[in-house]
Amino acid sequence: MSTFPTLQAGGGCSAAAVLSALTRLLPRALRAHRIVTPATAFTQNADLTPFTALPNRTSLTAGLKTPPACVLDTPAPQNPNAAAAPSAIVPADKQEVATKWEDWKSQQRLTGPDAKPDFANPAQMNHFTWYETHEWTKPYPGEDKIFATEDVPGAYIPSAESDG
Repeated sequence: MSTFPTLQAGGGCSAAAVLSALTRLLPRALRAHRIVTPATAFTQNADLTPFTALPNRTSLTAGLKTPPACVLDTPAPQNPNAAAAPSAIVPADKQEVATKWEDWKSQQRLTGPDAKPDFANPAQMNHFTWYETHEWTKPYPGEDKIFATEDVPGAYIPSAESDG
């Protein structure tokens, strides 16, 4: 689930708000190691060919506990030929396990100034992503139920032994 605002014609978020949100979302390591260098990203001559911007079809603010200052976005209607966008609604019988996962997520340094790549346990992160993507309705592949954070198979990784 992404959490940065959209630019809207005639109002909405400013480019500065989008840049600020994006900077908060990207882990430090990702920002520090430039993905694309200016030499490969830009050319000497701008391409001024007109284009039509397409509206986003997935909410960029769905599921946020605190909406951005520039307002929640309203996605365009869904394409009937595409998979339905996730609703971010947790079924009543999965509320307790989803709350445990939210608590786990808050301790994983996924965003903010203390973000750390690969900090989260891989088995737990894979399960969490699967559960959210499938709206807490489908067990992880090969399993017969949705596990709480502490019950995920492979979640326990013993610390490295050290003789000093």
